[in-house]
Amino acid sequence: MKKLILIMLFSVFGLSACTSHSSSTSREPIEMFMFSQDGRLFVFTDKENFELRGAAISDLSKFLNSSYTKAIEKVEPVFLIDQEDKKVSVTLRLYVRVDNLTEKQRSELLKKFMFQQTNEVLKNKLQQRYGISSQFDIYDVIYDAEGVSRQYENRNELLAKYKLAKPIMATVNRYYGSKIDSSSYSDDSEAINPLVILAVPLWLPVALIDCLNERSGFIDFCPFR
Repeated sequence: MKKLILIMLFSVFGLSACTSHSSSTSREPIEMFMFSQDGRLFVFTDKENFELRGAAISDLSKFLNSSYTKAIEKVEPVFLIDQEDKKVSVTLRLYVRVDNLTEKQRSELLKKFMFQQTNEVLKNKLQQRYGISSQFDIYDVIYDAEGVSRQYENRNELLAKYKLAKPIMATVNRYYGSKIDSSSYSDDSEAINPLVILAVPLWLPVALIDCLNERSGFIDFCPFR
């Protein structure tokens, strides 16, 4: 009888431990993003608002304001969110096609923007996932940033002005337990001052009109594939 009770207790504790560290994965739309002059990136999904920081934010901003954005084939945003303390870790991977670029331009992508050449294994995965031909010469780069989920008083106002014509789909992993180690932020609700916002390149909202998760036809005008 005592053995049976011990087994039951261990089972309960084991189940409780598993539950406290559970996770979920979903695909969620990014509805708006904007950069600030002090190096922050604000990202609004249909469910949450994120404030991100880090050296990679500045690097991403510089790239998006360069002429190489026209060569983007696909973008893969991945969010890891700690549901307990609302901290978030984000990885953004960009793929660009360099077939039509000069050697000087390719060198600049590699040295200035820290891209790297993709191998055949990754090319095959891109073809299977997104229909990007493995015959294309593809470079890729990864941007990492950390931040926090927080509330903004003027969320609706900002979305009314800067919402993307079509959302960018992101993979969102939510963890119910302390999994992410990032710097501390205040969770107080506040408003984003429009004066600190840097304009997103004007081509971006227009180009995103045809951006969906997968190709929708033979002709695809989306630069983010």
